[in-house]
Amino acid sequence: MTETATRDALGTTATVVTEGAALAAATAILRRELDRIDRACSRFRYDSELAHANTRAGEPVHVTALFAEALRVALDAAETTGGLVSPTMGAALRAAGYDRTFERVRTRGGWTFAPAPVEVGAWRWVRLDEERRLVTVPVGVE
Repeated sequence: MTETATRDALGTTATVVTEGAALAAATAILRRELDRIDRACSRFRYDSELAHANTRAGEPVHVTALFAEALRVALDAAETTGGLVSPTMGAALRAAGYDRTFERVRTRGGWTFAPAPVEVGAWRWVRLDEERRLVTVPVGVE
């Protein structure tokens, strides 16, 4: 018998589909993996690796293998798209009003928009030493 569980996850929806009695175990694995990704990559958590790297801009920061892999994928996407997809849009997203979690955005009364200058190609200045798992975010870049 097919079993399904759906939950909100990272601004979208995650669905687990299993055969037999594996739904509880599969859902637990999903919950653990999403928690790991959130702790590593969330820009809404002050204690995430991403927040730590941003606050230490200009300095090499040791990161987990998970964060290094996520950043590698993001930098590869930037390279492949000529910067149309970029992991260095943090300040611009905040200025556009995307400055809090989805739950808080849904409950706020209005929007403000303050355009922020975007340094085109800033992703090229992010340094990722995958072997030593060190990330250096340039000063002024998020």
